[in-house]
Amino acid sequence: YSEAWASIRQMPSAYVVALVVATLVNLAVYVWPLQAALPGLGYGPGFVVRQTSFAISNAVPAGGAVGLGVQYGMLDSYGFGAGATASAIAIVSVFNVFATLVMPVLGVLALLASGVVEGSYLLLAALGLLAVGVAVIAFAVVLRSEHGARTVGRWADRLVDPLTRRLGHGRSVDLTGKILDFRSSIVDVMRTRW
Repeated sequence: YSEAWASIRQMPSAYVVALVVATLVNLAVYVWPLQAALPGLGYGPGFVVRQTSFAISNAVPAGGAVGLGVQYGMLDSYGFGAGATASAIAIVSVFNVFATLVMPVLGVLALLASGVVEGSYLLLAALGLLAVGVAVIAFAVVLRSEHGARTVGRWADRLVDPLTRRLGHGRSVDLTGKILDFRSSIVDVMRTRW
């Protein structure tokens, strides 16, 4: 933190203002994906849910799990049912993961455009872009049809089974079933609220 603070203090004033404005815009729009996934959620309650769960996720040990529970409980208190809440949280979480994967790639591309990037960073950006591309394609295939979801699930099972059997003392994980459950919980919302 001290290094980041030292870097911020060396920035020109215009850059600091831009950073503050970007932070405020990020806080303001952070609720919109949840509102899109959960029709009827007002901006104020949605803002409280998103900021509270974000703060808990980043400040508490095992905060991600606690933050999910807090979101679920808060949305339940606002009158949203378990199915709608679960699908909204799942949809927003998937897109948050995509954004998290894309941001470092965009950062490296920005460095590349400024001429301040090394070859190893470029390789990592290319690998990151490939990973994001595979994830987006798999997600699209899962949403497109149940057959596609089964296909992605079988591929995932083939990739993960050797590892889970070794680490799980011979037990395997049924990713196909989990992917089908995930698809059934979000496909209607994605079709109507895309």
